[in-house]
Amino acid sequence: MRTSCRFSISIPRPRLGRWERRSARSTSRCCGRSASPFRTMSANNSRKGALHMENNLTYTRNGDYLIPDLKLSEQPEKPLGKYGRMRKAYLKEHRPLIYNQLLQTEKLYPHLLEIDETANSRLEQMMPQLAESAGATEELKARDPMRWVGLMNTCKAQAEEILMAELINS
Repeated sequence: MRTSCRFSISIPRPRLGRWERRSARSTSRCCGRSASPFRTMSANNSRKGALHMENNLTYTRNGDYLIPDLKLSEQPEKPLGKYGRMRKAYLKEHRPLIYNQLLQTEKLYPHLLEIDETANSRLEQMMPQLAESAGATEELKARDPMRWVGLMNTCKAQAEEILMAELINS
């Protein structure tokens, strides 16, 4: 004789929180998605709120890719000095948003040139004042040249520290 047994095992399910219960219902309301993935929008709804932009760019085909033909305006060939390069490195590392904005609007190179020229003129202006306050005179230069060089190096380091704080890293 054959006996059949039926077992009924009841595994408790974890209780769903209110967010899990509502997720299926509220997807269509809060996210703008419909419950059916095949639902399409009509022609009137597809343009609603969309921006219409003209694309006046030309493209070059490179294999399977279309690469836009972007040209920068001519920049002067004057090389950047020490302080312009330091400003560029600071902007690139610590202020990438400002760096990219200046780069994309083609204002980066004029900005760096202006910083470099301003820093050099400020350095020329500060050095005699700092040398005088440190006691680096022509008499000291003739009497003890090594001490005079040390004082002038100290003055230049002080001036560059001021420039770094005021112009380069601001």
